[in-house]
Amino acid sequence: MTSMEAFINGILKAHNLSLSGLTKLLGYRSKTSISRIIGGSVRPDSIMKFEYELRRAIKLSEEESAQLSEAAQIAIYGREKYLANRAFWRFIQGKDRTGEKCSVQVLSTRTNEALDLHERYGRSESNKLTIVNCQYIPGLFSSAYHLLQRGNTTVDHYIYVDEDDARTISAMSALMPVFYEKGYMGYTRMKAPGDVKHPDSGINEADLLFVNWMDGERRSRTDVILFTASDQGLLFEVDYLDDETLRRMGLDRSAYHPIKRNYFECSAFVDYLQYSRDYAALERDHAVWKIKPDVGVDQIPARILKRAVQEGPVPQDDDFAKILDRLEQIYQRRYENTCAKRKHAYTIYKRDAMYRFAMTGRMSDHFWMMRPFTPEERVIILKELLTQQQKNPYFHIFFLKDDSTLSDIEIAAYQDEGMLILDSDTDYNLEQGHSEVIVTHEKIIELYKDFFQNVLLRSYVNTKKDSCDYLQYLINEIQGLKI
Repeated sequence: MTSMEAFINGILKAHNLSLSGLTKLLGYRSKTSISRIIGGSVRPDSIMKFEYELRRAIKLSEEESAQLSEAAQIAIYGREKYLANRAFWRFIQGKDRTGEKCSVQVLSTRTNEALDLHERYGRSESNKLTIVNCQYIPGLFSSAYHLLQRGNTTVDHYIYVDEDDARTISAMSALMPVFYEKGYMGYTRMKAPGDVKHPDSGINEADLLFVNWMDGERRSRTDVILFTASDQGLLFEVDYLDDETLRRMGLDRSAYHPIKRNYFECSAFVDYLQYSRDYAALERDHAVWKIKPDVGVDQIPARILKRAVQEGPVPQDDDFAKILDRLEQIYQRRYENTCAKRKHAYTIYKRDAMYRFAMTGRMSDHFWMMRPFTPEERVIILKELLTQQQKNPYFHIFFLKDDSTLSDIEIAAYQDEGMLILDSDTDYNLEQGHSEVIVTHEKIIELYKDFFQNVLLRSYVNTKKDSCDYLQYLINEIQGLKI
């Protein structure tokens, strides 16, 4: 990592400048200003001004520009916060969630041969993978993703959380390629020195993979893979290991907390009652920090949602109508709470996604039982958002300056409850395996909120007035449509 001192010394040498020459070039009165920046005894505003002036005065190479950004961020936030912020950037930009095949070299300690995990376990009738940490082993999660796609694999992932914030955020990123798969379940445990019942010992901090599988002769086997680098591992063949043996080795599930909430056993319309209550409980009277491509159902009047379902593609009977009436009550209370609670609720949207909503009536996570909203309904929805933005001091909508800043994912932190993460392309079809992650680790939630407030809102979104102007623009565009 590049410190501000190392960066400035490098610039002076590369561009044949003295400290006095750089001072004059940047318009400072004396070189004391730059000396203070080198020494780290200035406010963040001074660092940002120095970065701006240097970019204006000197044509930096691509490498120099990247070094300046890194040095400035370290100077503003400190090394640990910078690493955590960098990990959050990777997470919200989706750089670890491709699901693409990455390579990992695994050598057998018995034969010294290189093994392909897909070939070794792909033909097994059943595989049970137990992953311990491994957040810096991208090839492992790529392999797990492809095995899960075959339907013959389950994955239990145990993540040991310590004081290294960047490591913990990286763990969140690592699991995303497999998280939404039906066979995957993740668990976290906070490091707790002095916990007599669940001591910090055994295999908790290792990077390990246990695979229980069946060979071609239908014999149950266990492989233990110890990862020694981000793309290398050693495979040991051992006697069959069951859950009790793993517990005795230190992997005690009772000490871990599940981070995934799914509804794979739900398939009936009535199941949406509990699902909707769960969501409402997260929001009710809580402050919210949300990233989402476009409008959410909690920001839409319940009567509009109900009409869209009534006129949707699903046949209805008397029981369906009764459940729909109960859902309308839940969603009306959600909407009223969104507008009336005296807790700050922040949402960051994408312009392009909101424009698509305005033109099509379909949200990025449009509920599969609803028809698209009509132009008249879209106008009502957007006018309500505009009214809240203009008159409600607790309601805050922002649009990204650049839509490419964030990937299409929904992340929402709810005060004192947790952080919800789900794929923005979901249609909430419980029968088809909709799932979502709830992060309850307090430090991660605080880091996300700090990143949201002090990085995203400070530098990457337009003003609230701009949000009002853009909402009015969308309303005008809808009203100008020829239907």
